[in-house]
Amino acid sequence: MTKWETGPMAGTMAERRGDAMKTTFTYDHYYLYDEMTENLKYFARNYRGLVYLQSLCETSQKRQVFMVILTNSAIGSFLEKPAVYIDGNIHAGEVASSMTVLYLMDYLLTNYGEDPEITALLDERTLYLLPRVSPDGAERYLDSPHHIRSIDMENRSEHGGIRAEDIDGDGVIRLMKVFGRHGAWKQQNGVICKRSPSDMRGEFFDIYSEGILEPYKGEENLRMAPTPWTLDYNRNFPFGWVGENMQEGAGSYPLSNPECKAIVDFVLSHRNICLALLGHTHGGLALYPPGTRSLSSIDPKDARVLSSLAQMAREEMGYEPLNVYDAYVKDQEHPDSGALDDWFYESQGIPALTMEFWDLAKEAGMPYDWKNRQPDESQEYERMQACLAWIKEHAADSYAEFKPMEHPDFGNVEVGGVDYKFTFQNPPKEMLLEMLEKNARFDIRCVNALPRLSIEEMSVENLAGDIYKVEALIGNDGYLSTHLCENAVRIGMRKPIRIALFGCDVIQGDGEEIDFLEGFGASQATVRTNGLVSQSSAKCCRRMAWIVRTEEGHEIELKVSHPKAGIARRKAKV
Repeated sequence: MTKWETGPMAGTMAERRGDAMKTTFTYDHYYLYDEMTENLKYFARNYRGLVYLQSLCETSQKRQVFMVILTNSAIGSFLEKPAVYIDGNIHAGEVASSMTVLYLMDYLLTNYGEDPEITALLDERTLYLLPRVSPDGAERYLDSPHHIRSIDMENRSEHGGIRAEDIDGDGVIRLMKVFGRHGAWKQQNGVICKRSPSDMRGEFFDIYSEGILEPYKGEENLRMAPTPWTLDYNRNFPFGWVGENMQEGAGSYPLSNPECKAIVDFVLSHRNICLALLGHTHGGLALYPPGTRSLSSIDPKDARVLSSLAQMAREEMGYEPLNVYDAYVKDQEHPDSGALDDWFYESQGIPALTMEFWDLAKEAGMPYDWKNRQPDESQEYERMQACLAWIKEHAADSYAEFKPMEHPDFGNVEVGGVDYKFTFQNPPKEMLLEMLEKNARFDIRCVNALPRLSIEEMSVENLAGDIYKVEALIGNDGYLSTHLCENAVRIGMRKPIRIALFGCDVIQGDGEEIDFLEGFGASQATVRTNGLVSQSSAKCCRRMAWIVRTEEGHEIELKVSHPKAGIARRKAKV
């Protein structure tokens, strides 16, 4: 554990730019489980009253799935405040997403009490941070050359083919050229390129992952061995779940993975969650549901809210905001289902964004065109070459030139290429910090978008003797409505705002409930072609009045509460 008592990390790229964000720990590498755990426990020990650390469950390999709860408990329980749920590393190899959660926690705590915005955020809101959904899978990914979907638990009986292994012992599974007259590739002017239909003379080869051949039926036609680790935690959630026969990795039944069940149990017992930010890699995208039906099928208000939240990722990180089903899913007849973002939105009425961190193609100057579902193969090849050139220039340690070696099955082969893990899938460690800083700014903006009840005005007027009139203007200061989205109304998840008066007896008045208050995100403002602005304001506030009986000199307290929008109190002396 490397700790910097003085704050900013010395020698980082951000500091050299002169705009380093102050943190306690360094973020120039990817944390193994022990370092992550030690850092979490450090904050729990040293920031009592702001941090509560708990384990949601223990994994099959005896690691803890940690949940960090952040809020200033001195001015209210974490359950009494609007909350955001943020996670990472539901897929083992997407370790950059785990680092975003750890960095956000560090940045908020290190700057609490010094930065007014951060102080207000932790005073008024709650953050539920789950940095590593699959600690077992992430550990195997970081501590071995292997690639894993969610966990290194074998769930596939089919074997045979080239099994990916680090055969040259450099700690990375790279690419392997297997030479033969039927090969699909060739080397031309020092560049690997596809063999053209007319190429009949020369040296040709096929390209596979570096590995060892396991016998299988029909082995005269080479293939990669099916990966034995197909379990995908993000296909194991209840909404839209289908079995393994229809969707590989889904598990034997919904929530069959303990880590997935622990998330659902936590969310269901913490009803103040208003927004979910789910961490993945890669692609440089902010994806929003639905993922199993078209965006046009949901309420237009929801589409606008989800798109606007995702748009902040474009502003802070340069990420493309996209609907999952319309723009990201490749097979719309059989879309990926059982995903966590759909479960949040479709079954709980909670907006969710799936963040696909890091975009190597964009860094290389050839970003994907997500509107074009069938890119030209030559363009894909050109993009690959651009990415390789970028890696050689900016992450040279992640590239190895192809070198000949004697393979036990294929004889003379060549092994080389990139370290996929920390070029395509995750940023090189030198690029990590800049990404974490940008994401922290985005996360903070999302937390500020949560609904928040307020009592904007309160007055008491004597009518006669011990009879008084109490008036109040009750509002929602947040972007999101108290019911979060229209889908929550559709599925019966909307809860009313509760109102209570203390220090008096209510004789008559506007009652003890308000159905809902919209957030300012429900306002519609458009600029017309003639330059005029069309405005329709949201129902963000409501004026209420009661006739009460009390004695002169008493204090009347008004309390307004909602499970998603928190609690507001105000007092007035009679």
